[in-house]
Parts: sequence; structure tokens; C-alpha cells
Amino acid sequence: MATATLKYPWGAATTETMSATGTQAITINNNKTVIDGVTTQATGNRTIDLTINSEIIAGAELIITNKTAATETLTHGTLITAPVIIGTAGGTTTQSYEYDGAVFRPSGEAEDAVGSQATTSAMTATGAQAITIANQRTIIDGVTTEATASRTINLTIGASIVAGATILVINQTNAAETLVFGTGITAPTLEGVAGKEWSQSFTYDGTVYRPDGTSVIEDAQYGGAATFEMTATSTQAVTIDNQVTIIDGATVEATANRTVNLTIDATVVPGATLLITNQTNGTETLTHGTGITAPVITGSAGKNTTQAFMYDGTVFFPAGAKIQID
Repeated sequence: MATATLKYPWGAATTETMSATGTQAITINNNKTVIDGVTTQATGNRTIDLTINSEIIAGAELIITNKTAATETLTHGTLITAPVIIGTAGGTTTQSYEYDGAVFRPSGEAEDAVGSQATTSAMTATGAQAITIANQRTIIDGVTTEATASRTINLTIGASIVAGATILVINQTNAAETLVFGTGITAPTLEGVAGKEWSQSFTYDGTVYRPDGTSVIEDAQYGGAATFEMTATSTQAVTIDNQVTIIDGATVEATANRTVNLTIDATVVPGATLLITNQTNGTETLTHGTGITAPVITGSAGKNTTQAFMYDGTVFFPAGAKIQID
């Protein structure tokens, strides 16, 4: 007489092992089954087709693990209703399913970067960057290769990506190259600053990725302030592209009236600071022009003054009275 095999939960779960590629024909004979796609990782696309024994009860469990060499897909075929899973290089996913009496359906989201590493995609130096998002956490690296011309990020978002998935974009520019957010990301264009690195994080809302904070520039918060040296006379055109800037009017003293006109970069945030030093040969004036709201300063022969300013999001205002330091 044949001996009956005890089914889960009275007996052990059944494990079935996938091959590296192609259709996986698997018969479900137990109320808990593990399909192991990790021991042999995918080197080509795989499809799982199930045959379900008539003794399998509603509520039976299925766990599928899957490891891929690159971006191989796992298609849920016969008797599994679930979206295609797109792999990541060396990444492993685990997903559980429950039998509803007719087919197996997911009982939770596929777990990927939650239990393993985020995926990193590297940008090239210029042009359109076509990036497939197949992990719940992705880093888009635009620093290893800095921008030498404008770049655009276009995303293809995998069906397994869920609302709440995150992207971190890091970007470094040679000069003022722009980064345009194209397909799959709704965010304004960002303009670079020569030699600077910035980062911004995004969260998926189920349709597109949106910024979940302002971009962070690596500038005087982490490195040195920017310094601009005035000439001895006339209009001084200064671009402010750092959160802390020093305009040096003391190294070369004024021999005639000077005016400071600012161009303020879009990356400069409210609270940014500016320090202006000014030394005069006689009573030359310093006029605060474009981008600074402050009264004219009249010099004293051979004297040096300093004054601090703070950015309110539109212009720089004095943060205190001018100080004569000699």
C-alpha cells in the first residue's frame, strides 16, 4: 500500500529548483512550496508555469526566490497572476503568493533592496541617460563621470516598482551644465556649478518620481567659501554660486568709485551669506548695485571696512552695520 506524503503544515514544505533560463514547469503538490531561483541564478529570462494538484487547498502558500546575473526577467505564467519582475545585476528578490482556489496571487510586494543592496546606474558625460528602474532603491551616479555637457535622465520604470520606491541622483558638473529630468521624473531642470557636486532624492508616487526635498549642493557647507577679488575701479560683475561668498575689495584698494553688481545663481538658497571687504585710497564710494539692497559706503583714506549680508531668496540685505577694521 502506498504511503501518503504529509502536506504542510503537518509535513515539510516542498522545494523546487529553477534552471538558469527558459520555462520552469512546476507541479504544486504541497500546501507550502518554495521555488528556488537563487541556487542557480538566472542567465536568461525565466517563466514559471504551474500545474496545481487537485488536493491543494485555498490559502496554500508559495514563495519564489529569484537571483539574476543582470536584468533578466521572471514572468509569472500559467496559474500565477502577478506582474513581470525585472532583475538587477547580482540582485535577489523574494515574493510570497497565496492560492485563492484557482490561481496563486501575490500576498505581498517583492522584496529586493530592502534586504539587499540598492542598484547603481552610472551616467555618461553628456546626452540622454536611458535608465531602467528595477529596484525599490536606486542610485543614479553622475559623479564618477562628471558632466561635460547637458544631460537628460529618462526612466523606464519596471512593473515591480511600488509607490514609495526611492532614487538618489548625484551629479557633478565641469561648469554650468544642466541636468534635465525627462521621462518618469517630474522635477525642474538643475543648473550645475563649476566643479561642484550635488545630490537630490526622489520618491515614486506610483506614476512618476518626484523630489522629496531640495537639492543639496556640496559647497561652503562642506568645503571653502567662494572668493571674488575686485579691481581698483568701476563696476564689479560678480556671480554668486556658493552659499558663502567673500568679495575682496581690500587686496586691491579702490582708486576710484566702485559698484558691485550680483548675478545670483538659482542654486543659492535663502540664508546664504556674503562678506564684502573694501579699502579705499581716499573717499571713493562703494555702491551696492544689482542683487544687493544697502546704502552707498563712502571710504576713508587708507581705511578698510567689512560688512556681512544675508540672502532672502531675492536679494542680499545687510546682516549688520559696516565695521571699520583699521
